[in-house]
Amino acid sequence: MANIAIIGAAGYLGSILVETLSRNGHKVTAITRPNGEIILHQAGVRIVYLHSARKTPEKFDVIVNLAYATSSVQRLIKKENKDIIALIKQYARPDTKIIHTSTLAVFGFGLDKEIKTERIKNRADYAYIVSKIGMENLLLKNFPQHNLSILRLGNIWGPASASWTVKLLNNLLYEKPVAADAFGYSNITDVHNTADYIRFLIENNDNITAGTNFYHLAELGNYNWEHWVGALAAKINATPVLTGNSLTYHKNITNDFSALTHYFSPSPFLFSALQTRFLAFYLRDFISSLPRAVKKPFNTLPVRHSVSNDFVFLTVMSSNIHFENKTNAAWQPPVDAGKSLQLVFNWMKEAGYLMNDDF
Repeated sequence: MANIAIIGAAGYLGSILVETLSRNGHKVTAITRPNGEIILHQAGVRIVYLHSARKTPEKFDVIVNLAYATSSVQRLIKKENKDIIALIKQYARPDTKIIHTSTLAVFGFGLDKEIKTERIKNRADYAYIVSKIGMENLLLKNFPQHNLSILRLGNIWGPASASWTVKLLNNLLYEKPVAADAFGYSNITDVHNTADYIRFLIENNDNITAGTNFYHLAELGNYNWEHWVGALAAKINATPVLTGNSLTYHKNITNDFSALTHYFSPSPFLFSALQTRFLAFYLRDFISSLPRAVKKPFNTLPVRHSVSNDFVFLTVMSSNIHFENKTNAAWQPPVDAGKSLQLVFNWMKEAGYLMNDDF
């Protein structure tokens, strides 16, 4: 039995991970914001609120970090990630095992960057991506001697997944697009498999190499999104809608600069140089720091930092690049594609998407 701290335990993955580890006999401390108790109050685990976590001097055998900076401003991203690192340092002994969950988005929402199972350099990009890459590299810098696992997750699918099952069902019901011009690879990991793989990393010291290990978890990712969307649509008697137009998320940044031409007239060469993610990111930070009266003309700029909008959603749904599963060969996922769908169907009935005679 291990003494485990889970930072960010009240999220979608966190709540299922708490249940998985508790069921396997581990002592779990859930570190969460105060509203996390609403989700975890029946889990039967110790809950420590984030604002008082610094006052807890305890050391842990394993620290699982599910948290990351959620700000859209560069300086706040750095501060939030450093605060998480400080908390891990407080809880870690030299022999503490650290498991950090990252995302496939570190290779771009459209997976346009080289996908490799190793360290990647920081880069200016969308705030969510900057935050995730930055957190990975802070961990590598601060814990070089620890047993550190960085687990880059595919699209986390499962019952009540806000990003996928809920979003897809609502778009199907209200006849909103669920993909651009075509469905792409789903690059899915079932949330139960994700929790089980973290359990595996905690319990199987003999099968895991000492030092830093990178993993990519997308065990069901070779299925096209059409497989999952079609199954949901058939259950609720809906027809998937596609936009009929191809798109790439890079256009979002180009639109930013198109809007700026109302205020600046740089030479063609300079304008081309400006159209980079680097300046797009820092320019927004600069504008946001200006006094209200000065930045008023810029308020019409397109919103670029939200990762929950349909633009990013449709980009992911239409990606034709496969995020391959790269996990420890000794681990076998407990949930296959058929069982994954059945678990979602069961939840759909509980949530009211299906009536008794539809099930």
